[in-house]
Amino acid sequence: RPVKPPIAELHKNLDEYCADQTDKFFFYSAGGFTYELNIFAQHVAKTNTSNYNTDEVRSSLLPRAVDFAAKCEVLDDCRDRAHNSFLDSANILRKSALLADDGQVLRKLSDEISVALGNAD
Repeated sequence: RPVKPPIAELHKNLDEYCADQTDKFFFYSAGGFTYELNIFAQHVAKTNTSNYNTDEVRSSLLPRAVDFAAKCEVLDDCRDRAHNSFLDSANILRKSALLADDGQVLRKLSDEISVALGNAD
């Protein structure tokens, strides 16, 4: 029987563990989202993004931002800390055209969400 790569098995086990813990899975998933949002924001903040598919990435991030905002609103550890940042990021992602300034704001929001949720007890 072939041996699975250890990192793939570890990731699978971590996903299963977190899925069993609804609130904790939210925070785990939000961490991945903020990382992806930050990478996206860095590309948007650059003046030349011709090698980066902004619309495709944005179409992936927007529904997740909306979903995280909705879930955050009902979690005590999230509502006061990060809800507005999720909403603000969704509103920026809804814009028809993103400017470099939007990228800078998205980076700031991503950092705010990371810090806010990283401080959850």
